[in-house]
Amino acid sequence: MNVNDILKSVAEIKGITAVAMVSGEGFVVDSVTNEGYSVDLEFLGGVVSSAAQAGQGIIDVLGKGKLNHIMLEFDEGPLLMSSVDGFTLVSALDLAQNLGRVRFQLKKYLGQLSSALKA
Repeated sequence: MNVNDILKSVAEIKGITAVAMVSGEGFVVDSVTNEGYSVDLEFLGGVVSSAAQAGQGIIDVLGKGKLNHIMLEFDEGPLLMSSVDGFTLVSALDLAQNLGRVRFQLKKYLGQLSSALKA
């Protein structure tokens, strides 16, 4: 499976409105957006990269190991950023209530994305 195929599967998880894979440099490698949702991917890529770097910086200071996830909660639903081998998987959700299920279901796709990015 390639990155786009995996992102399409991730986008089918109930509660996810859009997903994107962002490089450490802030470039959007690939994305899938469900119907009725739009996002400025160029802007998103840069902001996500900065957030991931800031999160890792905080972890380094605290001595807490490797960054796994960053979650931002908004009125219109949360944004989950998951670290994948120097890349960040960004998942936009419709409701905070879906966050637990999405995190649980994402686990199987993170390994697949890691393999696809190395291929």
